[in-house]
Amino acid sequence: MATEEKEKEITLTGNQVAGMLEREKSQLNSLNQQLGQMQQITGELKASAEALKEIGKQKNLKVLVPLGSGVMVEAQLENTETVKLSLPGNIIANRKREDAIKHLEKQAEEAGKQFEGLQKQFQQTATNVNNLSQLIQAAQKKAQEQKL
Repeated sequence: MATEEKEKEITLTGNQVAGMLEREKSQLNSLNQQLGQMQQITGELKASAEALKEIGKQKNLKVLVPLGSGVMVEAQLENTETVKLSLPGNIIANRKREDAIKHLEKQAEEAGKQFEGLQKQFQQTATNVNNLSQLIQAAQKKAQEQKL
């Protein structure tokens, strides 16, 4: 037996469509903020990995260490082969510089994947906003034509 699929017609009020549009716009704003944060996180991870690579190339390097509130001290790096790595749960672990670089690069890659996923969501939501806006405009135009 062949079954026929019937298209179901759904009727929405103007207020319902407007509500949907506002929710999609809100989602779009939220996704935009998340994208900015992910971009910043990815940039920081990559910059940290690059800094660790550069530190390893130099001996007795003088650096400025920020203490907070715009206060810094000058320090000289004696050992650049071992670094302190902050882990979840306020744990500070000693890691070889190369292992820390790999850790940061892996985190940057994961953040990049999350960024791509957020971009896809953003694009889909932007399409939804556009479609709903067009639907509202078409309904308004039809209502104007019926008044004439």
